[in-house]
Amino acid sequence: MPALFISLEQPAAAMVKDAASAGFYESPNGKKYARLQLLTIEALLDGTQRAEHPDYEPDLNFKKAKAEAAGEQQPLI
Repeated sequence: MPALFISLEQPAAAMVKDAASAGFYESPNGKKYARLQLLTIEALLDGTQRAEHPDYEPDLNFKKAKAEAAGEQQPLI
């Protein structure tokens, strides 16, 4: 899964190099995302950057439990 590093200042050149060397994550839906994303508060607030993450796909992530057959309710008293 991608990781986010959010800072007040622009990332240093070494940080950008390290983030690029982390490579990409390929989600089950086939899209690629940077493993380490460097974002600034200013860019997030003015809309020039945004965090990229895999979309939620319920059938890919979770298995559904089988439903139990409903029986008759027993008397309470």
